[in-house]
Amino acid sequence: RGVAERGLHDLVLKNHIVLVGAHRMGHHLVDALTKQDRQFVIVDFNPEIIERYLQQNIPAICGDISDPYIQEQVSLSKAKVIISTVPDLNDNLALIDAVKKHAPRSRPKLIFLAQDEEEIKHLYAQDIDYVISPHFMGGLHLAKILSEDHNFRGLKKLREQHLKIIHG
Repeated sequence: RGVAERGLHDLVLKNHIVLVGAHRMGHHLVDALTKQDRQFVIVDFNPEIIERYLQQNIPAICGDISDPYIQEQVSLSKAKVIISTVPDLNDNLALIDAVKKHAPRSRPKLIFLAQDEEEIKHLYAQDIDYVISPHFMGGLHLAKILSEDHNFRGLKKLREQHLKIIHG
């Protein structure tokens, strides 16, 4: 196997989750999926991020999800859910087209990231199941902090967590 497939071993992927983009937002999703013992595979363009997950024995492949070869390696057509944290609308639209082409009847649930309200509208028009908006999610997260931590004692811990993720 080549370098790209090294993280997939001989996995049989079916009814799994494909996580596209595993750095900032994706990092939290990987933690949640691992704790839930869900079968998933990561696709990321950054070899350093992939290497970090491979060292943790998490199935991961380095490449571009718009590449048909990468789509085949992660069994895109057999996925139950596809989550894309990729910030580029055109990349996400290409992924939607690939899903529609390869899994028209048993289409997986699609959860994609959008940068602004226009992208949110555009993705929902493509029949996406759920669109992640950093602005809405950030507001919800901060509202939760405000309601649970009146003295803001937890901010230092949150700050350290963010810095750890950013710096690897």
